[in-house]
This record gives sequence, structure tokens and C-alpha cells, in this order.
Amino acid sequence: MRVIVNADDLGLSTGVDGAILSGLDEGWLSDASVIVTGPSFVDTSAALAGRAVGLHVDVSEFPPLTRALDKWLPGRPVHWPLGARAALVAEMNAQAERLLQTGARISHIDSHQHLHWQPVVLDAVASVAKQHGVRWVRGVGAVPPVGLRRMARAHATGTRLRLAGLWSSDGFGPAARVKMALESGWRVDTLEVMCHPGRDEPVYADEIDWLRSDPWAHFGVVLCPYQGLA
Repeated sequence: MRVIVNADDLGLSTGVDGAILSGLDEGWLSDASVIVTGPSFVDTSAALAGRAVGLHVDVSEFPPLTRALDKWLPGRPVHWPLGARAALVAEMNAQAERLLQTGARISHIDSHQHLHWQPVVLDAVASVAKQHGVRWVRGVGAVPPVGLRRMARAHATGTRLRLAGLWSSDGFGPAARVKMALESGWRVDTLEVMCHPGRDEPVYADEIDWLRSDPWAHFGVVLCPYQGLA
């Protein structure tokens, strides 16, 4: 079993950025996702040169890089309509180019606030991934216990990615849920663990303490980055 420990929101704040970069350098994080529209991205961009990182596409919170989304502003929709696909692709391509300009390589793509669960957003993500030669999109297989609605959504999303010629991990979830599932004996071939270093909320601090304790050998798990997956 291979596990990717991925930190979200690099570019959100100097505190978050410092914690994520330290985790990558120390080795308990194997990947990170960069939000290029985030408030601290410019300040931290120099530290990305030569790294393989994820593109954390943002179409929900921070000002966009293009005018393609002007039609939908202010108050971008929680549920994007089908007609917004071209605008989403244009914005995501601009975000990908901004990340590449730092000298980083894009190892995978996911989305801020997980909006790529929506079909129109997922199709835009898939288009951008293929244009930039990215093969991995954040996993859609949920960590148990899983309700029927979530299971159906995960199956539909995974099928959509496979039809687009893209790959995703077999499982995906936050550290606390992953810990419980592994302790119960649950296993998959590839698993992405999401975490949020540098955040003040107690739940995030607890998950970071567990991840820093190097728990993987106990479960027979190999830690690896997305770029290490075949």
C-alpha cells in the first residue's frame, strides 16, 4: 500500500506556507497543493522552484487571474453551471501557468473547497490536466465508513476521470478518518491523506501530531509523492 500525505493550501498565509515547506523538507509530508491565487503565494513562490507540487485550483474564494469568470462575479456559484466550463478552463490554465512560472512541476491537480466533485468543474480540471501532461487528479475513493450517496458520487467521479484517461488514488480522506480506517484493517493500493499544517484549529493540530509520529510502518504502508506513483 502506498500513501501520499498531501498538505492543502500552500499560498494561503505565511504561517501555513512555513509549516508546509518544513514538513516537505523534514519528510513527513510527501506532497503539497499550491493555491496560486492565495494571499501569500507571491512571497513563497521562490521556494517552489524545482519542486513537484499539486495545483490547488481556486474558483471559489480569491480573485481570479483572468476575466473569463467576470460573468459569474461577484458571488461565484457554489454549483457551477454547464455554461461556465470554458471560463473555468481558461482560469485554471492561467493558474497552472502561474505555478509553472515558479520553476515548479505539477504532480497532480485538486481543488480548493473540493469543487471538482462537480461534473462541470471536474471536466475543466481534466481538460487542464491533459493540456499540461498531468496524469493524477485528487482521489475520489472515500475512506470508510461511507454513506451510499458519497459512494455513488465517488464512483461517478472516478469513472469520469478514467474515461478522460486520468488516474486517481483508490482512497482519499483527512488524517483522522484515515487513522481509524487503517486501525480497523481497511487497505487500498493507493491512498491520499489530506492535511492542513499551520492552521490553528485543534483538529488540525491533532492530525499533524499523528502524521509527524511516522505511523506508516506500523500499518505496512509506504510513504511516497504523487510523482513516485507509476
